[in-house]
Amino acid sequence: MSENNEKIQYFRTILLKVNQVFSWVYGEDFSLIESNCTWEMVLKNFFLLNSRERLLEIQEKAGTLPFHFTDGLSFTWIVVPFEKNFFVLGPTFSTDVSEQYFRKQMEIREMSVSSRIKFLKLMKNIPVVPLTTFGQLARMFYYACYDKNIYFSSFQKLRPSESHTEEPFQARDIPSSHGTYVLEQRFLSHVENGNIHYNDEIDHFYVQNSDNHVTGTLCPGDPLRQAKDEAIVATTLVTRAAIRGGMIPEAAYSLSDYYIQAVENGTDIHEVQDIHQNMFRDFIARVHKIREAPKLSLPIQSCQAYIQQHLGEKLSMELLSRVSGYTPHYLAARFKEETGQSVKHYITEQKLEAARLLLKNSSLDMAEISERLNFTNPSYFSAIFKKRTGCTPSEYREAEDRH
Repeated sequence: MSENNEKIQYFRTILLKVNQVFSWVYGEDFSLIESNCTWEMVLKNFFLLNSRERLLEIQEKAGTLPFHFTDGLSFTWIVVPFEKNFFVLGPTFSTDVSEQYFRKQMEIREMSVSSRIKFLKLMKNIPVVPLTTFGQLARMFYYACYDKNIYFSSFQKLRPSESHTEEPFQARDIPSSHGTYVLEQRFLSHVENGNIHYNDEIDHFYVQNSDNHVTGTLCPGDPLRQAKDEAIVATTLVTRAAIRGGMIPEAAYSLSDYYIQAVENGTDIHEVQDIHQNMFRDFIARVHKIREAPKLSLPIQSCQAYIQQHLGEKLSMELLSRVSGYTPHYLAARFKEETGQSVKHYITEQKLEAARLLLKNSSLDMAEISERLNFTNPSYFSAIFKKRTGCTPSEYREAEDRH
């Protein structure tokens, strides 16, 4: 160890006595050196077996930045690399988990009867610590190790290894309507103002208000259903904020429907959280674009809204002219004059934007995405996608999965 050893051990004691959070010390090959966990043998084997892929990823990426992940039993862990060792904090639950839900997850993983009995006893000793609070504790532990501050947004979130993958986490919870009212309003103001530079400000706000964060209980005991309910509530609030920020109501509600459906189709907590965060960023980016762009006339706005809502249908100039009230020829000229691009180009860009969302947030294959967005055929979809983005749809999805 180093000269910081005394400080580190002191903080480990505080974590255990005050927060009931266990801590572990692993060597560079993830052999256990020691822990203060009263369930060491049970949890050690589970951690090493259940998190093998994540541990390999940590070894590959190991620098000084902490990692965090949630495993298949809803245990949350934080790993802090230090010198040639790894400090592991946890496990914790980020929300209440019912015995019924816990039993179901053990059954899905085909755990032995003896293991199930042990883990049912164990779960009663796992503290419920909201992720934001756990993150702040880990930040203090990091300071004990390195004598420097780090924001939770710098933590690296690892992908779940059991099912769906997720995007790199900017390490913040999107607050639910049961979180602090001030924090909720702060997030919504970013949407309404189209503030794409909200990251740092939110980090500072979390530092000041982490003790006030409340874990919602929309569906107590079932973390997946609760994550879905929180995401749906947040989408509703964000949609209204986006409309106040200048987004056309029809377009905002159409985008809201897309994200709510994606949330309902989610099969694990990680996937739902990803969709939740993508939704927040997507609405902010759209409001920002509206506020930065020149004001469009109502007929052109109506035309754009109709296009966004009917990307899977055939969109002819005759149809759009009826929507806008202009003749096809005049619509083409007016659209180009106000937006700087042709109607055809705008439709293609909107389809490609929708395709990127589907590639990131769904398991649909290329043919299904092509059909859903009414491209001529999968080959044309792939060709136009590569022309505009520089990579094929498959390459884009693979790149997103690696992040």
